[in-house]
Amino acid sequence: MFRPFSLIAAGVLLVGCARPTPYVANEIVPVRSDTSWTVHPEIIRRLQALGYVPYPAEGAVQRMHEVGLETSLGAGEVLVYAEKHRGCGLLGIVGCKRIDVLIVAVSPESPSTGWPVSVSAWTFEKHNIVQEYREIGTTKEVRADTDALMHQLNLSSP
Repeated sequence: MFRPFSLIAAGVLLVGCARPTPYVANEIVPVRSDTSWTVHPEIIRRLQALGYVPYPAEGAVQRMHEVGLETSLGAGEVLVYAEKHRGCGLLGIVGCKRIDVLIVAVSPESPSTGWPVSVSAWTFEKHNIVQEYREIGTTKEVRADTDALMHQLNLSSP
């Protein structure tokens, strides 16, 4: 016979931290098609090498609202939204304490490399499971990740 508490604990364990589903990139360098921008899979590979998990396009906007990310980027400009979870505790049962967010977006100015993208970074934090995430700026870790990604993609730092 199961105890009610064990069923609740099992349910919480299954929910844990919100985890994105794997991202499938097109095989095209970021270029404008008739309807939208597409992203080169190398950007995805480099984000994953830095420990970030990219969200698929359909989940990115919803997740940005869940985290509380207010951005001036217009519709269709975000290429990749990726998160790195920190301080998730015991198997993520109580949720993640800190989330580093990187957004690769279409840049208004085209860099000399021909890759019309920019990289932006934020860090969000919450102290308990009922509290919503709040922006705390950018930590040195997420700045280092941003610099590394921009260097790998041969983009200049802002």
